[in-house]
Amino acid sequence: MYVKNIKIRLTPFENIFVSYMLENDGECNLISFHNFLLNLTNRKTKRRSLVVYIGRLRKKIIYATGYNIIKSRYKFGYYIDCI
Repeated sequence: MYVKNIKIRLTPFENIFVSYMLENDGECNLISFHNFLLNLTNRKTKRRSLVVYIGRLRKKIIYATGYNIIKSRYKFGYYIDCI
């Protein structure tokens, strides 16, 4: 993934998450993403684990670029904030 011409290496989960957000107009409802991931991998994942993985991705992007492009919205989920 590139943000402002800076390459960021993604884990398989991060790649799935970013692809899902881009396919859904930059938005991700945590419940619908949880169901999507369950159908895709056939493995149960706790929602809290998803929040931790997404938090790590957000920190990775901020550390590499200085931009907080994935933001959270209370009672909704996550969205991409274009710079």
